[in-house]
Amino acid sequence: METTANNGQLAVIDQKKDLVHLNELVTEINDLKLGYKDLKIEGPEDKAGYELVRAAIGVLRPKRTGLETERKSVVKPYNDTVKFINGEYEKITDLITDGPGGETELKEKKESIDNIVAKQKEEEDRIAEQKINTRINELIAAGMVFDGNWYSIGEMTLGIADIRTMSDNQFANTLQMVDDKSQKIAAEKKRLEDIAAKEKTDKEAADKAEREKFERKKKEFDDQQEAFKKQQDYMKAQQDKLDADRREAEMKEKQAEQNRINDLIKNRSAVLVGLGMKYNQQGDTYSFEEVEVSTHWITTATEGAWIESVQDTTNKIATKKEVAAKFLEAQQAKEKKDKAFADALVEKERLAGLSDKQRMQEYIDALYNVPTPPMTTKTWKAKVGTVRDFISDNRPA
Repeated sequence: METTANNGQLAVIDQKKDLVHLNELVTEINDLKLGYKDLKIEGPEDKAGYELVRAAIGVLRPKRTGLETERKSVVKPYNDTVKFINGEYEKITDLITDGPGGETELKEKKESIDNIVAKQKEEEDRIAEQKINTRINELIAAGMVFDGNWYSIGEMTLGIADIRTMSDNQFANTLQMVDDKSQKIAAEKKRLEDIAAKEKTDKEAADKAEREKFERKKKEFDDQQEAFKKQQDYMKAQQDKLDADRREAEMKEKQAEQNRINDLIKNRSAVLVGLGMKYNQQGDTYSFEEVEVSTHWITTATEGAWIESVQDTTNKIATKKEVAAKFLEAQQAKEKKDKAFADALVEKERLAGLSDKQRMQEYIDALYNVPTPPMTTKTWKAKVGTVRDFISDNRPA
């Protein structure tokens, strides 16, 4: 859907194109993540894995940081269009309400008349309502009670409609009847109150006796419960102590076993390291070339089996070291011989081209470059200085 404004101030909006672009972004990112999800760094030594992860971050980060700028660019035409439409609707609303013939002016004319009529009706209602309230107050003063729907006294009831519609004579007769009924009810009420007061006094005395009896029994029960609770608490404390002692014993046993294993690993691995073996973390083994001993074997082998295994490993390593030493010795001897022969040829050629003066210079330089031995007395320090001065003074210029 494309949206334009006929005033030429708003940009063209292509919703379909924008939605397609969003879908393309989602597809692109999902494809990148699919390619990156199996990347891993095995450890500090995994330089290749580290570089692959760093490169992947370098691809994703600029895409994330660039989204905000792109989003602002895409949504700006939408925001501008909404702002323009809202402004136009506000103008039309003002056109409806303002000016001659507008809604505001017409409402003011109508309300001026409505107010006059309302005030007249309000005064009539006030006078009528005041008369009703006066009648209600007189009926309540005479003894009637309102229950939310009806005013009543004894079997006599009146509704609001009755009070509102009866004539003044009818109301006067009704009010007298209410007053007579109220006096009879008051006298009966007084009689019943006297009876109730006596019954209350008798009941309070009986309740007090019953309450005191209940309090005695309750105290006995509470004392029993307290004794029972103390017994339960003591038993629980004993059980908790047994459980704690058991857990402590188990923990000490596990720690002792772990210490035993740690000592085995420490002592036995020291033996293997002493033989020249190195720990291989990936395989959890100690190895010397093809000779290997697993950590599992270190912790599980019996002492006899371990001694036999160490002897066997020692023999294998000794054999490999002996073979390697012989090979290295032969190789070094050959290299030393070849180097000595080559050096002799070079030195012979070099000396052949030097004069006696040059040979003397090299001899003096060689003597001068010999490190000076440390001396602790002034006498021998002076002698060393004299020798070095002699060497320097006799070097041919």
